[in-house]
This record gives sequence, C-alpha cells and structure tokens, in this order.
Amino acid sequence: MYKKILIISLVVLSSAVLSGCRIPYIDDLKEQKDAVEKLQIEVKDLQTKLGLVQEDVKTVAEVKKAEPVIVIEGKPAEEKKPEESASTSFIKITSPENDVVVTTQPVVFLGTVSPDVTKVSVESEFTKNGKTLKDSYTLKSFKEGNPNFSYKASQTLGNLGVGKNTFKFTATFKDGKTQTSEIVVNYSTN
Repeated sequence: MYKKILIISLVVLSSAVLSGCRIPYIDDLKEQKDAVEKLQIEVKDLQTKLGLVQEDVKTVAEVKKAEPVIVIEGKPAEEKKPEESASTSFIKITSPENDVVVTTQPVVFLGTVSPDVTKVSVESEFTKNGKTLKDSYTLKSFKEGNPNFSYKASQTLGNLGVGKNTFKFTATFKDGKTQTSEIVVNYSTN
C-alpha cells in the first residue's frame, strides 16, 4: 500500500513539474539558499575587517604592554634642555623611572613629545666583557605629530647589558633644534 502511495505521489509531482506548475516549497528553498549565500559572503567580509582591527589592537597592545619593572630605587629622569630649543618643545621619558633596577626583558621605554617633533632617536651605552658598547637607533614607528613614543631594549636586540645602561633620547624639532632626555636603567639577572 505504501508503495502505491509513493508511486502516485511521484507521478503527481512529475506531472506538476513537467506541466510548469510552481511548487512554492521549492521556490522558498531557493530563496533561502540565496539568502544564506549572501550572508556567508557578508560574514567573510566582516571576518576580514575584524582580522585587520585585531592586528591594529595587537600592535597597540604590544606597544603599551611592558614587562613588569621592579623599582628598587628611582629618581625622575634628567631632562637636558639646550638653550637653542624653544620652551614649548619637549621630550620626556614617562616610564620606567630613572636609575631603576630591572630584572626582566625587554625593558620598554615610554615617552611623550611636543607636537613639533619630527623624529626621535636613541643612543644606548653599556659595558659588556669590560668593553663599552654603544648603539644608536632612530625610531621608525614614530610619526611626526604623534605625542607618544616607545622603545624596547633587551640583550637580544643588542642594546641592553647587565649592569648600568644609559639611554639618551633625542627629539629633533621642525626648526632643526634638538633636545635630549637621559635615563639610566640598571639591568640585573638576579
């Protein structure tokens, strides 16, 4: 009996299709399939945009994330203000404190500058195996007009040694004048 009902149903369905009758259920399925495909394309576009935003957030987080710095004794960073620099122009190291003892790497330096700064460069000096080593670097990530900058120092990068490390951050202003802020960091492996 079930076979007869199935055969009759197939015959009726085949006749309806061959005669051009529309079957609303099949049309609804096609519309739903098209809608799902459009949504899948939109989801892929949003995932791509989200990935770009996550990269930007990760970059900002890396700049802001500093390994814990242990302060044993600290003093404010010494700021040297040459006479030729305008009084509104400045460079200031905001972290870490001057003459700090750190036991982790990298040491992340954060600072602020006035809007007229065109570039920031760093000179580091430390002793290794009885020899004084120096490193100079111009911050590539710093863009003119940006009020903040960051710099990392580590033994792997070759700009940090065990013991006393002196870092001189120099801002170059639009008028060509410069100003330096110096900070000492004592690195200990203990």
